[in-house]
Amino acid sequence: MSIAELDAYSTGTVVTEGNFVTDGPEVRLRVTRCLDCGESWFPALEQCAACGSLRTSSEVTGTTGTVYASTVVRIGLRQFEAPYVLAYLDVDGVRVLAQAVAAEALVAGTEVGLRLGRIGSTTEGALCSYVCIPVERSEQS
Repeated sequence: MSIAELDAYSTGTVVTEGNFVTDGPEVRLRVTRCLDCGESWFPALEQCAACGSLRTSSEVTGTTGTVYASTVVRIGLRQFEAPYVLAYLDVDGVRVLAQAVAAEALVAGTEVGLRLGRIGSTTEGALCSYVCIPVERSEQS
C-alpha cells in the first residue's frame, strides 16, 4: 500500500481509539509507566501489569520505533485482507504489536514510523488504527 493509499484510508472507523494520539500524520501511543517498579506497557492501564501498583503515570511515546520481530500473515480474519505484515516494535522501551505497511516481513532492527492507517475493512468501510512504516518510506510522504 502506498503512502497516498494510506492517507486515503485514514478516514475510516478507528478501532483502537483512545490507545494513541495523532500528531499531524504521525501517531504517538498512550503508554503507562509504573512509578514503583519502573515497568511500562501498552495499551495503557491504570494498574501496573508487573507489580500491581496503582501508582502509575500515563505518557505518550515518540513517533518512531525499531522492529523486534515480524511475520507475514497469510490466512487471517476476514476483515484483515491477507497477506499482511505484523511486527513487534520497541517504542520508547515498550514492546507493541502493529500492522506494517510492507509487502514482506520487516527485518529486525528496521526503524519505523507510526502513522494512522488502514488495517482492514468491513461492510461498513475501512478499519483504521496505528500502523508502522519503514522510515525510508514514511519520509517520502
